[in-house]
Amino acid sequence: MLDSLDVIPKELPIPPPMRPASAAALRTKRRGIFVSRHGERADYAYHKRGENWQSQARRPWDTPMTAGGHKQGEAMGAAAAAHAERLGLANIEWILCSPLLRCVETAAAAATALGVKTVSLEPDLCETMCEDWYRSWGVPGADSTWGGPRDCRRGVDVAEDALHPMALEPAAATHATAATIGALRGASLSPLGAAVAVEDAAYDPPRGERDEFDYRWGCFETDAQMNARYKGVLQRAHSSLPGTGSVLLVGHGGPTAGLYRAFAGGDKAGCCGYTALYAYVKDSDGLHFPSCWDAPLVADHAHLDTVPNAERGGRNDGAEQA
Repeated sequence: MLDSLDVIPKELPIPPPMRPASAAALRTKRRGIFVSRHGERADYAYHKRGENWQSQARRPWDTPMTAGGHKQGEAMGAAAAAHAERLGLANIEWILCSPLLRCVETAAAAATALGVKTVSLEPDLCETMCEDWYRSWGVPGADSTWGGPRDCRRGVDVAEDALHPMALEPAAATHATAATIGALRGASLSPLGAAVAVEDAAYDPPRGERDEFDYRWGCFETDAQMNARYKGVLQRAHSSLPGTGSVLLVGHGGPTAGLYRAFAGGDKAGCCGYTALYAYVKDSDGLHFPSCWDAPLVADHAHLDTVPNAERGGRNDGAEQA
């Protein structure tokens, strides 16, 4: 026990008084990153009726959504806003999506519920460009089945002249751009979100030269490469978009589930059904994921309860998300 203050060494520095946080700092909410899968695919609905959408489509890799899928997107946008409020996160001000039509439609439908006027096309949110994806639309008899139709599964050789010509082009050629998406959106099965503008994604500071996605038939993307680009979008969206508003990313089932598995480890992503919602927040104490991200929301589908007769998932979910 100290008998006198005199025994305290005089050289010990006296800590400065703590400055109270400013009122502005106390009002600032953290940026959250919400990630969602697109809504119900029209080609799966065709298959359920015994029809083959791919056989009649000009862009067989780029199915639109059903009218119900648009309603799912709107419900997901409303749910994301409610989750942001519940979690104490900033309002969603940015929406980025895969350059495939079903994701653009989902993002636009969500934007109507969120009051966001523009969605941005982010190529790094596109589908996994693996062999199973190419076989779902690019081989003879393709009918949207992940890995190919029954008589043309993986391991079955396919002559190049039997493939859809776009399967031999760089994968970037399958992506819509802001300049080309307008004509594709004209084929949408619902007007929901039609007034929402679409632009190519931009970052501050600029991202620089975009990857050209040179994958094609015989040169397929790996799961590791897919996970890396989805993680890259998450990091850029958090650090490079202006302001502090939260962000909604709209992508595909396999990559969205894979992103969570890459952070959490193991098979913990749950079933990433139509418009499943995940939320990521920078974890200041580092106790949750090795990546310093926390995930307070994982594969949430509760908003689909508000959509009458909503399909919860697609016919390929088990195979695609394995």
